[in-house]
Amino acid sequence: MLNKQGIDTITYCGERFDGDGDHVPVFDAADVDRWFNGPWDTGRVFDRWDPDDPCWAELNLAIVAAMDDRVQPGDVVGLTMGRCQETIVNSFPGLLALEVGVGYEGVLEPTHHAYESSTWRHYVYGTRRWDGRNFDTVIPNAFDPADYSLGDDRGYLLFLGRHTPRKGTEVIRELAKTHRVVTAGQDGPVDGCDYFGVVVADEKRELLAHATAVLAPTLYVEPFGGVAVEAMMSGIPAITTDFGAFTETVLPEFRSNTLAEFHHAIDGAPARRGAELREQTAARFGLEPVGDR
Repeated sequence: MLNKQGIDTITYCGERFDGDGDHVPVFDAADVDRWFNGPWDTGRVFDRWDPDDPCWAELNLAIVAAMDDRVQPGDVVGLTMGRCQETIVNSFPGLLALEVGVGYEGVLEPTHHAYESSTWRHYVYGTRRWDGRNFDTVIPNAFDPADYSLGDDRGYLLFLGRHTPRKGTEVIRELAKTHRVVTAGQDGPVDGCDYFGVVVADEKRELLAHATAVLAPTLYVEPFGGVAVEAMMSGIPAITTDFGAFTETVLPEFRSNTLAEFHHAIDGAPARRGAELREQTAARFGLEPVGDR
């Protein structure tokens, strides 16, 4: 998106980078094997948030060394992992630092921030006891409509995500007593549901395209909750809890505070499924509108 806006970028990345613009590999498969005791598996949950962990400490040093040869006055340093990348900010005090896609609590004090939602911006301000910061902003996550497609309704509800209590698996379990529920993601399965494991690419596209609705009964304050947008990009209502970023992304009639409201939302889902919902979602969260922001 940045390159399409006419902004030159250099991405410091791994060997499998597939984006636009210049890129500089700063780690390889051998580094990954050393950091994570073997090849990275998409079924694993990333939980390494200590800045002193070798996966961050070594990576940051490699990035700083590569940047030393390339930075120019006036460049902007874009960070994606907050305090885990503080070494990079401290190494280039003369450059403006911007944290992009902020959906975490470990933000840095001296940087500018682009939060994933207004909800999360205010959550961080509240927990930090900050006053407002005029140079911060909110830019939602972007999705490519080409990655999603419309399909027929095959009568199942879909849960995509980590199978943990905080993601609302108890609600999923209750709904599965009266509806067919399909789940996919890390740490499954859930009792009473059909489990597809971790899905990506075409397999995820197909599961989304043929669901009646996607369930996202998350119990914590979601910074964004991308699965809801993925659902609506597929023309499928997302049925969620009524707090967190869902209040900014999901239609009011599909946000629930009780199990009875979840059942009511499920009953109304088939009537809102289709191309109109997909088009409305693409107009808000597609690559071009988000790129403009």
